[in-house]
Amino acid sequence: MKKVKLVNENYMNEMSNFELSRWAALVEGVNIIADKADERVKHGGKKFNKMSIKQPALSKYIESTCDAICRTFNAKDAKEESQRAERAKGI
Repeated sequence: MKKVKLVNENYMNEMSNFELSRWAALVEGVNIIADKADERVKHGGKKFNKMSIKQPALSKYIESTCDAICRTFNAKDAKEESQRAERAKGI
């Protein structure tokens, strides 16, 4: 299956770190489901429509992954802001 990607940079520039993290977590979850579906077809000949997708498990995955991604974005932003402040002091 074709992987899903976040590609529209215009929308991405307007999103908060949380929104971007939430979308990235959803995309990652969908890609995991696609990988599992491909694996089922290749190894067992089972069809995708026979695969059970547990919505509560997917929601929990998105929540936990979103938090981790958001912490990474926030740390990166804090580091960049600190570097900008240091450069401004030198001016």
